[in-house]
Amino acid sequence: GRVADVQKMAEIKAEERNVNPEPTDAQKEAGNYAKGHIKVRSLDITIENAKGSTRKGKDAKGNAWKVRMNNTYGYFKRTQGKDGDQIDVFLGENPESGKIFVVDQIRKTGDSKLFDEHKVMMGFKSSKEAKKAYLSNYSKGWDGLGAITEMSEEQFKEWLGDGTRTK
Repeated sequence: GRVADVQKMAEIKAEERNVNPEPTDAQKEAGNYAKGHIKVRSLDITIENAKGSTRKGKDAKGNAWKVRMNNTYGYFKRTQGKDGDQIDVFLGENPESGKIFVVDQIRKTGDSKLFDEHKVMMGFKSSKEAKKAYLSNYSKGWDGLGAITEMSEEQFKEWLGDGTRTK
């Protein structure tokens, strides 16, 4: 319920204080900078970017980008997504709700759209709310949003399976 969400959000906020807000490119590449750690509904999550912080990097073409994070952002520990990194997650205001939405992020190559990786939206009340939050964490005009699939916590844990998600 609401009380559990408020308590979990306080825990998340406390852990966000442990995150280094300005890691160097080398630290980002190696992953060796201070992060937060939280357990949400029995899932171990590492927090890389606090809500309200700025996430930045370079795209495949070397162009710099930066975006303000409207949600806490991190990854599920001990998982592996298609990009070889852990599976990413955005946390909403209702982390104890048990609702989980999985976004198929896509990328355009010429005229075709290819599956890129999954982004998990956890703590959102509806698919519409998850979609809005997902888009709010990217630059205006971002076209990486593919299908969104709602899963129960049990289905999600099964989906995470052996920790490898490549399709």
